[in-house]
Amino acid sequence: MKIILSILCLICLSVAQADESHSVNAIRSELMDLHLQTHARYTKSLNRFFHVHTEDTNRYFPRLADLSARPIPSATAITGQLRYGGLVSKPYRYDVLVENESAVIEVRIHLKDKDLKTRRRFTTLLEKVSKGWTEKFPQGLVSFPVSFRFVVVEVRETAHFSISINPLAMLSLFDTSWHSTNYSTGFHEIGHMLGLNDEYDYTALLVPFMRYANCEKQSVMCRSEGKKTGEIRVTHAYTILRRLWGDVQ
Repeated sequence: MKIILSILCLICLSVAQADESHSVNAIRSELMDLHLQTHARYTKSLNRFFHVHTEDTNRYFPRLADLSARPIPSATAITGQLRYGGLVSKPYRYDVLVENESAVIEVRIHLKDKDLKTRRRFTTLLEKVSKGWTEKFPQGLVSFPVSFRFVVVEVRETAHFSISINPLAMLSLFDTSWHSTNYSTGFHEIGHMLGLNDEYDYTALLVPFMRYANCEKQSVMCRSEGKKTGEIRVTHAYTILRRLWGDVQ
């Protein structure tokens, strides 16, 4: 009897994995088609571009038509784990608030640094990044407007993340320490907090000219340096929005 039950469980698991694979492949095809309508020259990196954003504990992949038919969600907290760089599990957290028939996606950050200059600079940065994400975010995937609000909070327990600013760090770790408060860094690191993965090649970190060889340099999660923030692509929007109804497994 145990053998029969084990076989049935394996069959059910195989069917579930096949259904999920079909769902993922179907939405990848839709997103790639939509992406190519406006970015036809970026064909080289599309498979990688999509794949890194599926390494997520949320396994809900609705078709675009299903997503656009969804009503505006109730206020909810979104949490999950992304496979950061394909290597380690890292958390993403954000709240969805409903204000004036639109969805406001909010991330609250506690800053460990006590220096007043750093705190003022970081507060101003988050205000600018909030505006930038709202203005650049692709609208139209859902039936309601979407905006972003990233704020500093004083009480650590009310924050989604608690970080410090460390200019001596070689790299930023979005959930603990940022190496800079410049606009492009903030724009990119907030993307991680929203559950987006890096699209550049981690294996080429020691070879700078190869680091961005396999990703779309115009994408915010590929290359965001200096004054260049990169663009928020439709795959990024889909990845953030598909979680809004709490379909986390």
